[in-house]
Amino acid sequence: MSRSAVGEEGVIVEQFCYKLGLILSQIAATNPSHSSKIVKALLDVLQWFCDQFIKSLSTTPEEVCYETVPAILGLARAMKGTAECRAKAFREICGLEGEPEGGGGEEISFTFDTGDIIKLKNMVLRVTGSQQLKHLTSTAEGLHEGAGQGAGLPYRSSLSQVLHCSLVTLLRDIVTSCTLPLDPGFYHQLVKVCELEMEGGVRELGSSASASSNERAFHVICILSAATDMLVWASRNDTEIDSTFHRLSSLLTVHTSRFNVLVSPLRATILEGISSLAVRSQTLIPAALNTYKDLLYSSLLARMYSDAVASGNMESVLTARPTSFQMLTSYRLTSVHVSRADAFACVQWTLGQVVYSTLQAACEGGREVMDGFLASLGNKLYTTDANDNFALRTAECIVMVLGHVASHMGSKFNVVATVTGMFGQRLFHPTSSLDGKLVGELARIAAHTAVLL
Repeated sequence: MSRSAVGEEGVIVEQFCYKLGLILSQIAATNPSHSSKIVKALLDVLQWFCDQFIKSLSTTPEEVCYETVPAILGLARAMKGTAECRAKAFREICGLEGEPEGGGGEEISFTFDTGDIIKLKNMVLRVTGSQQLKHLTSTAEGLHEGAGQGAGLPYRSSLSQVLHCSLVTLLRDIVTSCTLPLDPGFYHQLVKVCELEMEGGVRELGSSASASSNERAFHVICILSAATDMLVWASRNDTEIDSTFHRLSSLLTVHTSRFNVLVSPLRATILEGISSLAVRSQTLIPAALNTYKDLLYSSLLARMYSDAVASGNMESVLTARPTSFQMLTSYRLTSVHVSRADAFACVQWTLGQVVYSTLQAACEGGREVMDGFLASLGNKLYTTDANDNFALRTAECIVMVLGHVASHMGSKFNVVATVTGMFGQRLFHPTSSLDGKLVGELARIAAHTAVLL
């Protein structure tokens, strides 16, 4: 079989390494006595392929592009995600349908010790910081042009970003699930690395917005999302938490030209990070709530909502985060399409959720901050000009967020009465397109609070 053989599922060597790695990880997950040996073996093999990539790209580029890199991608994909995701993927490759008998039993994840995590971090940093990674895409493109039809890599035009994304998201999945104590220096180094990743990713999106493909941009966005997750996780002292909070707040409404729709999952990740930091360091709660208000009142969100409505396939009520954005954890992607409706739904649902969680944390120190925030939104809603389309879109976003908060907080701190009172006051205004949204959210609040009661 040719080293460049490409099947329906991609490069054959990648699929082989993925399935072998998945089988081994499943054995490790269900046999704790062998877990440590299997994890170390997988890391050793991944380390060997990463070393080959660094050493051999310039001397044997065809072998690296068609064998070494796909092997890294396959192994990394096999080790990523939750135990539940790996178990599901294992059953799929074995042709097993449905759930295991007995409901699957106790879920056991294969684990990394502190030495494994440090080894993985060093491995990832060596590859992502290398000159070879910068030249990988151009090398793959050159090989494709000289190879003729049928021998190309399925993601050759963004191979550098694919490899980078694969390793960074693997590191994110492993370190953020770690419950073991690590050396303070590990956290500090990871913070610095993630800050550099974010600066580089934002710069690449901004500088190549007119020329970059959706596929390439998507992988950069995945890298940024993974770096955001790790940065929030690794920020441990007050100085780092404050710095990370302000970094994320400034990125939330960054304009990214034609990638604004594609960037929506990253905005959702940033919102979750801001909320997490505010809950951990409650002095940041007022600033977090102001950040949410800035997004709610921004032209960016209103435009996203208008585009979503115009697309004609937007759900009127969201009860869970849209599943279409689970693809953020994947790097194997040869075409990207994110609908405008899904893009807005992702940000809107996450915004409602983080407002709810931040207000819950705020109430631990009294309800003054919460009351002030709700009053501000209520006043904005009440004074909305029904003849201003932009203002109406902003008001509808406010209604959706307030409905989400009231539905989830129920009778706590009299939030339901406060929000329904705001909606009732607005309904006394002359009829406008806002009325349907108000009635819909009132119905949702009634249904949810009845269940909570």
